[in-house]
Amino acid sequence: MGQSFSIERQSKPEISGRLTKACPSAQRITATPLRTSRAGNPAPPPSGTMLLKNIQMLATLDDEYGDIADAAIYIKGNVIQWVGKTRDIPKELRVAESTLDLSDRIVIPGLVCCHHHMYQGLTRLRGTNESLYGWWEACLPAWCELKAEDVHLSCKLEMTQLVMNGCTTSSDDQYVNPNDVKLDDAIRAAREVGIRFQPARATTNKGDAVPGRPCPPALLEDEADALKDMRRCIEEFHDDKRYSMLKIALGAEFNSEKMFKDVAELASKYKGVQLHTHVAENPEWTKFCQEKFGTGAAGFMEKMGWNKSNAWIAHGCQLTPDDVSAFAKWQVGVAHCPCSNSRLADGICPVRGILDANGKVGLGVDGSSSNETVNLMDDCRIATYLQRSGGNPKGLSAREALLVATQGSAKNLGRDDVGMIAPGMAADLVAWRTDTLTFAGTHHDLVEALVFTRPGQVDLNIINGRVIVQDGSILTVDVPDLLRKHNARALELRAFTKQPSTDDRTSAADVMMLNPVHQMTQSKQTLK
Repeated sequence: MGQSFSIERQSKPEISGRLTKACPSAQRITATPLRTSRAGNPAPPPSGTMLLKNIQMLATLDDEYGDIADAAIYIKGNVIQWVGKTRDIPKELRVAESTLDLSDRIVIPGLVCCHHHMYQGLTRLRGTNESLYGWWEACLPAWCELKAEDVHLSCKLEMTQLVMNGCTTSSDDQYVNPNDVKLDDAIRAAREVGIRFQPARATTNKGDAVPGRPCPPALLEDEADALKDMRRCIEEFHDDKRYSMLKIALGAEFNSEKMFKDVAELASKYKGVQLHTHVAENPEWTKFCQEKFGTGAAGFMEKMGWNKSNAWIAHGCQLTPDDVSAFAKWQVGVAHCPCSNSRLADGICPVRGILDANGKVGLGVDGSSSNETVNLMDDCRIATYLQRSGGNPKGLSAREALLVATQGSAKNLGRDDVGMIAPGMAADLVAWRTDTLTFAGTHHDLVEALVFTRPGQVDLNIINGRVIVQDGSILTVDVPDLLRKHNARALELRAFTKQPSTDDRTSAADVMMLNPVHQMTQSKQTLK
């Protein structure tokens, strides 16, 4: 087994929770900052220095630095200052306030999740044999019952899983805001966990906007009220500075054309506010869009005034080659959610085509009502397989998948300060132990092994220069207490579940015929 790293205890701990044996004489601390708002308090960035050394393999995902064996990283505050081999550490950087020995570990930039619905954590295993809208209907009754503390609880669990599985930054699409729910509840969870957060304050206000399925009144918002709260969220929480821990995006789902345009106009008034929605998710969406608007995905984005570089869509499983070209021209991003899309039989996002067109594509887990793993590294692996399923073994490589899950997602979120390990980048990085059964026989290429094996939970997660996960344990969350509360509430919400009829199910043949990868394969067979 490799040597465990150690961290010198600081006089004023910056994180609350369980401190492990790596901190001498450490005991459980419960120092909690005084809450000044419903959204909690942001943690100040650390001011000390940290040296990570003896890293077995460092994949910087930076063109200049590449992969480095026996590597070292020097961090000052929340920013990476130096990267190189351990033997080349400059004399003035050889001593730091905290030193971590990362022998027998692979280190990569923190993963970036660019699509999620964190409120769904309390409604897992709904509609497990349904297509998108049948699944959606199975979840709706429980979503109508959600209260503010439910959303906070669900988000905290989702964020904990993301962090334990290698994420350091995540977006969220909160278009469900029933009862007393506000975006503040998700923000409080993010501040407690310590994850870098970019939620979309989204809205639903048109009851007939889902193909043949009206939205329940409890989930509908008045347009003026929604826009007012969107403005509040931006002005109260949005921080567009470099290394920001909290940026706000705006979203619209199942809305009127006017609302889509009003949301885009509101976002344009503030620097760094992104736009997010669902487009071309499944065959029913494509058919509905043609019937209602007389156009496809690209035409829809243009008609709504969302054909802008600050917009990114979720899924895109039914994007056509023309859509891909238009999105690349506009630099509209796409969030690929392979696990969720596979479960719901949505189709396959044409990731290879987007990359070849120099478009923007990132990776998301989607909500855990349709992807219970909440593991972006799993999505990396599934993404590589799906892009090869059309018959091209080079459809997506492991390293390309990691780039999509880091820099690709970061670009969708309008960020250039995360997604790689290099001087000047945010100190966001994760490490897995390599002296395990999972990595047996893979030490000749540990980077590919991360994607093609199942590496499990991280050994270390540093976000914004703060150690959030150490020796495989999260320091900011009381996990047993969180699980107890979450499981109890999830069981209560099981009473609110609708079983969809068989009419809601999209046939496998319909999905395959509208799947871009399938179309590509069929075209090749026709040519033969």
